[in-house]
Amino acid sequence: MADTTNNILLLAYYLFNIGYVVIQFSYWEKVTGIESMIASIALKAGLLIMILAVTHYFNMLLIYFLSKKIINHSPLKT
Repeated sequence: MADTTNNILLLAYYLFNIGYVVIQFSYWEKVTGIESMIASIALKAGLLIMILAVTHYFNMLLIYFLSKKIINHSPLKT
């Protein structure tokens, strides 16, 4: 089950990154100098890292609660 969950999360991560890049390239601002290029890349990379961090912790929290639910509802072996 862990391998399946990992593969699903990895696929979602790749799809999210591809979608983010496509959207960001379509709305890219005109770069007028090296300073604006660095600022633009830093802003877009920072936003991506923040979104990925939030979704990662949400996924871990979801897996934690689902595993507790499965463990609590499983019959005990005696």
